[in-house]
Amino acid sequence: EVRSIHKFWPLILFPESDSLLAKEIIRRGIELKSIYKQVNLIHRIVRKGLLKLPVPLKHFWYGEWRKVLDSHESIIIFDSIINGDLVKWIVKQKKSSRVIVWFWNPVRERLLNEIRDLPIELWSFDRRDCRIYDMRYNSQFYFHTIEIPETSIDYDLLFVGRDKNRLDFLCNLKKSLASMNVSTHLHVVSHKHSVKSNSSRGYLKYEEVLRLIAKSRSILDVVQPGQEGLTLRALEAVFLGKKLVTNNTHIMSEPIYDSSNVFVLGQRDIKELPEFLKTQT
Repeated sequence: EVRSIHKFWPLILFPESDSLLAKEIIRRGIELKSIYKQVNLIHRIVRKGLLKLPVPLKHFWYGEWRKVLDSHESIIIFDSIINGDLVKWIVKQKKSSRVIVWFWNPVRERLLNEIRDLPIELWSFDRRDCRIYDMRYNSQFYFHTIEIPETSIDYDLLFVGRDKNRLDFLCNLKKSLASMNVSTHLHVVSHKHSVKSNSSRGYLKYEEVLRLIAKSRSILDVVQPGQEGLTLRALEAVFLGKKLVTNNTHIMSEPIYDSSNVFVLGQRDIKELPEFLKTQT
């Protein structure tokens, strides 16, 4: 009887099962597994190369979830680090299951084109992508149980994220804000380190990101051109009691928008930012 009930619970395939966000999902009774098996650095490099090639037995690199596929009728796959071959392999193994690919990021068209014709459901956090690519919408998510320590403030503004062609914008903004005595900390994960950016390039665990947020007065959110969906950064600001500085104008129509806590770049004079940061959240 327990097993039959268990089949109705979804299996979530997540980038890393030991991340803080993954642990929060698991705490709520949902089975979540890492998309790929845990291997050392050398094997990760080899895997990354092989998964891009038309070679057989790619499922060798898949995680332990392969052993529990039959225990679930619904499978939710986060898009972050997957490719079309993985989705096709799951569909082949579970022809009668409900398979959902959740675009937690702006759509990668190459991935979408590889899986669009499969008998699966395509969901996104971004309404614009849903309109363009005929996908279903579901909002971004966060957890009220995630907390940050009380500590002194070291930075007025914090950005943590991948480069994604945003480095020049970030550096120029940092320079402009410095002239207003606004301190900005950039942690840009990039393949190429720019000396002028004074940014770090290493990947941070989410616990480390939270420690930086705790030391910051506000969070900087820079979305991709055309993006409408709320990012994780926007929800962090709301849940963790920080101010938000963003270029996402669509946030102004969201329930979380409050002009005293959210500063939309391009909609307000940048010279108002220092005063905005001084007020209480």
